[in-house]
Amino acid sequence: QVQYQLGLLLHSMNQFAGATAAYRRALELKPDWWEPQANLAVALCLNPDPAARNPVEALRLAEAACKESKYKAPEALDALANATLANGDAQKAVEYEEQALQLAQEQKNSDKILRIQERLNAIRAAERRLPPPVGIAPSP
Repeated sequence: QVQYQLGLLLHSMNQFAGATAAYRRALELKPDWWEPQANLAVALCLNPDPAARNPVEALRLAEAACKESKYKAPEALDALANATLANGDAQKAVEYEEQALQLAQEQKNSDKILRIQERLNAIRAAERRLPPPVGIAPSP
């Protein structure tokens, strides 16, 4: 719990290297804990240092977080949306973020609703800038 809380604190201060290390330590102690999985996934996507980003690992972690939370945690779906976008599939990322928003609305958590709505808007903007995933023809 302490390592996870440290990760959250460092993440909130944009200290991605420290946050990533703390989340990893938390997962060493409890490998199936969805919250550090989701937060580590986001950190691996959003790290300002391109060398520290790892979208493939982020996607694996976010998918595990969703499974562990039984797809009932908006934060896990938000992480999956971020990781999916980092791997180049903006269309699927929008779908995941919309699911996260719906869950947050069902939970009546106004802070989560606002945060997820902002990310959904950002992902939709990115979707307009990214080429479609391989094998999908662009819409006319």
